[in-house]
Amino acid sequence: MIAIANLIPAARHAVSGNKAKLMNRRLLLTGLALATSMACHAAPAHAWEVRTEIDGLIDEAFYVDMGESSGSWTFNLLSEGVYADTGFGGIPVSFVFQEYDVDLGEWPNDPFADQEVAPGIIASAAITKPTSNQDPFANSAIAIVDGTIPAGFGYGAAFAFDWVLDLAPGSTVTLRLDPNQVATSLMRSEPGDDGVAFSTIKLWNVDEQDGDALGGVNNPYAEQQFFLSAPPAGAELINDFTNINHVFTNTGLDPLTLTLRLEGNALVFQAVPEPASALVLVAMGGLLLARRRVI
Repeated sequence: MIAIANLIPAARHAVSGNKAKLMNRRLLLTGLALATSMACHAAPAHAWEVRTEIDGLIDEAFYVDMGESSGSWTFNLLSEGVYADTGFGGIPVSFVFQEYDVDLGEWPNDPFADQEVAPGIIASAAITKPTSNQDPFANSAIAIVDGTIPAGFGYGAAFAFDWVLDLAPGSTVTLRLDPNQVATSLMRSEPGDDGVAFSTIKLWNVDEQDGDALGGVNNPYAEQQFFLSAPPAGAELINDFTNINHVFTNTGLDPLTLTLRLEGNALVFQAVPEPASALVLVAMGGLLLARRRVI
């Protein structure tokens, strides 16, 4: 889980745990925008808003750069996942995944989504298709945390796409997330907020059991993270994710298969009231600590 030490982001959350959530919390958001706006309307004057989004057909937004690839390979979408959760002292990482049904030619659910709702708060993650669940690729993925977070609690939401990359010996493939305003981050705080927020997209190897090895969850092939602390509150950050890419090369004599996860999340941790000097230390250390996972 994503934990909080001294009620701030700390170094742990589990890599696995996809089955941890009860089925009655695996909610499909047929009106994600409406639910978000209702939560915002109910919230008091001070509230966090953090959004991480990919807006564009996923196979076009995240693609093999043909100009920087050679040899023989296949690159196929395996599954897509979402989670939204909360906790005191930590946020469980509780992805639920679905796979494309090749026989039926459709996804089980569209939109595919999860949410965690409390009075004045919503954490939501949703993946939607262009027209119906028969579309093979999503055209939107978004993770949102919006509202007034109680002291000591964290709220988080995330989406994930798992891909299988098969590389023939001697082959090289460059994977790239389109840097041209396809993937965006929005972060806002209001006067009265007291804590830290993160908006992140990363590319890592699901099969790597050593989280600190290259490609592991703590040492991803590519990662870009934006960070906002409060106080000072009343800030707004809007950014594009422009640096998610990696070159994969098979230098061996046998075919190489990698299961790669493109993951985006939005996280907010609200602190218990404490001296401002302590929160400065949070801001300095939180960037590393918030992403730390252990097997």
